[in-house]
Amino acid sequence: MKDKVLTRVTGIIAILLLAVSIVLVGLMYMGPSAGTIESAGGDVYNVPATTDTLIYWCYALLIATAVAAVGFAIAKFVNNLIVNPKGGIKTIVTLVVFALIFVVAWNLGSPEKMSIFGYEGNQNEGFWAQLTDMIIYVCYTLFALVFLAIIGSRIYVKLK
Repeated sequence: MKDKVLTRVTGIIAILLLAVSIVLVGLMYMGPSAGTIESAGGDVYNVPATTDTLIYWCYALLIATAVAAVGFAIAKFVNNLIVNPKGGIKTIVTLVVFALIFVVAWNLGSPEKMSIFGYEGNQNEGFWAQLTDMIIYVCYTLFALVFLAIIGSRIYVKLK
């Protein structure tokens, strides 16, 4: 009974998040315009009025995902530590590996100013540029690890 309620609630939340995302992306492409900008080559580009809203929505989803991931990792660690201390140690190793991936990705990132057409602000240099690079490198690394895990599990099943 409890699992059915939890499954329904999480399903409804996922559908609502997807619906809001689809509406915001739709507004981005088909919504009102905040004006136009002209490129150095003379091309004119439309600037959607809902750009900031979509960016803030992405920030909210990113933060919610990070909080949920850390929260579940802590809950799993505490549960494993109580039930099975060796399992708790495995969880610590996993968290240390993730922290190491983030630290290495941060150090690979560049704080140098990026040249972005039509952007005059200063949030494309320093901390923000390095944070963006870190996120990209972490995504690449996690994608590669998932791919290797899929291939490795297939090999393991065949050899077993």
